[in-house]
Amino acid sequence: MTAHTLCKQLWLMPLTNYRIAWTLFCHLPEDIVQEYKTMHEQSWHSSLHSTQEKPTTEQSPWHCLSKKIYDRAHATLDNVRSVPIPYSNAGGVFGHLLDKTNPNQISKVTTDQGVYGRWYYHRTVLMGDACHKSLPYGGQGANQAILDAIFLASQLYTMASSTREATTAEATLPTRSDFLAAFELYYRERSSTASVATRGSNWFDHIIGGHGFGSRVLGYWFFQFLPRKLFFLVTDRFFRVRPLLPFLPSVSDTGCISPASFPLC
Repeated sequence: MTAHTLCKQLWLMPLTNYRIAWTLFCHLPEDIVQEYKTMHEQSWHSSLHSTQEKPTTEQSPWHCLSKKIYDRAHATLDNVRSVPIPYSNAGGVFGHLLDKTNPNQISKVTTDQGVYGRWYYHRTVLMGDACHKSLPYGGQGANQAILDAIFLASQLYTMASSTREATTAEATLPTRSDFLAAFELYYRERSSTASVATRGSNWFDHIIGGHGFGSRVLGYWFFQFLPRKLFFLVTDRFFRVRPLLPFLPSVSDTGCISPASFPLC
């Protein structure tokens, strides 16, 4: 169920035990979006060893911006309180559902996403949202982070195993070049699938969170006419990968399609 009001969408999802999950999409004003982008650019160019006194949390620009987004989100929630709930037989509205929701369980997320061009530097390597951020409701954030961890663990295990199997005379600890080579292989193998998953998440955002006539047409076509086989064909590009850690027992195939090879994911 959706409610279009000034570029806002309210989604209600019935759950078990007479519960309803809800999601509200709203588009921030252009001045807040521009401020958010500017602060990101300033963060990249600021010095880590600045001698200037850093402001307290309440005085920091990030705190002020977060307060603006927080106030905007709550104002949007108040604006849709009168939206009727179709699952209610007693004329219930969204305000009743909002009042019964634990405030500590309401997550507010900005929908910025993308795949970064650098995933490692010296001894530091990134995983998950730190190097490829996708929307939380796209279903791929945690999945891709787990694949990152499995790939890195496999590379480090293989590196350690080769050291243990070497003779005493030849045994040497992994060098910096060995680690950098493992990180580079990790980036090459994982960035392609992470990019596909992020693009799919962005496409899904246009369907359920986009505004404008084009997004509405796309959403209607997706939910009414998209063949299930076509949906599976698209999502199999990043869903069918089933990696296994080399130090754990193998698992037999039980799915309807064969899993893709790993680490070529």
